[in-house]
Amino acid sequence: MEGYLSEVGQTSKDFASAAWTRGERERQEDIFHLARLSSRDGENPCILLIVADGMGGQFAGDVASRTASDAFAEAANSYGALDAQELLRDSLDDANDALRRKLEQDDALEGMGTTIVAVLIDGATAHWISVGDSILYLLRGSRLKRLNADHSLAGLYAEQVAKGELSQAEADERGGHNQLRSALMGGHLKLIDRSDKHSAISLKTGDVLLLATDGLLTLANNRIEAIANQHRASAGNLADALIEEIRNVKAPYQDNTTVVAYVHELTGASQRRFAIFNRSTKAWLGIAALVLALGAAGALAWLYPNLPKQKTVEASQELPKTASSTKSADEAATTPNQ
Repeated sequence: MEGYLSEVGQTSKDFASAAWTRGERERQEDIFHLARLSSRDGENPCILLIVADGMGGQFAGDVASRTASDAFAEAANSYGALDAQELLRDSLDDANDALRRKLEQDDALEGMGTTIVAVLIDGATAHWISVGDSILYLLRGSRLKRLNADHSLAGLYAEQVAKGELSQAEADERGGHNQLRSALMGGHLKLIDRSDKHSAISLKTGDVLLLATDGLLTLANNRIEAIANQHRASAGNLADALIEEIRNVKAPYQDNTTVVAYVHELTGASQRRFAIFNRSTKAWLGIAALVLALGAAGALAWLYPNLPKQKTVEASQELPKTASSTKSADEAATTPNQ
């Protein structure tokens, strides 16, 4: 599997990391990107997270996911002046066009395609776009919520059940649950789900974003939620724990599974703030007393120290194709190809 990463800040494994397993499949057709984009405002770089799940033929799924995600990331980095929603939509079109060109060059790739889910984190706002059945979750407080639509037949059946158009028993009896209604295949995109100015997420300290391929759905939602709550202090630990749980299930036909985890503002001083905010009421009473003793100015300086300045180190590498593995942005700059 290939994963493309660039450093997104100190202790980045705490807030941005990826893990994956090939499962019981012969090939790894998932791919991910963690990247720090050129600044749109000249000061504050954005973070781009991508997960793609390829399909089609003996080798074409791998080609599709890599081609689309590479093109998406390259386009996103070159469209720095655009509005976030325009940037994501134009980058999606570039990714789809890259697949079309690849298909025109090689008839053996006919039928290949890929899902994609991409998140652009601009300061404290998360914008997203997705096609297919790959997943975007938000963990806020203790509750896990899926943000994007499921473009498989399973997703359609679930919508019909929710609207009362179909009973759950009827939905369960219907076949083709994994069949996609929309995917990047170089042609017309039937379904696209994306945030707008109303649905973009205003991130709060401690919010967790999870991007994943559908192999993660081997786990029930309540199990994913429990693991996310248990390991939310570190994106690396969270991604690891989800993949380890997938491996422990030992599903006989386990699909490729990739997880990208992002924890908002959990580096350095922010991580200490998150620990403070999650203490008990009794602890808060002690802090309040300390605030009175130290004075407002001194207390604020203690609670909100300056975050360390972030540096950018571009790097890419081919990661192991068979082992379940985890890489953070920090490690990308220091770990040689394996």
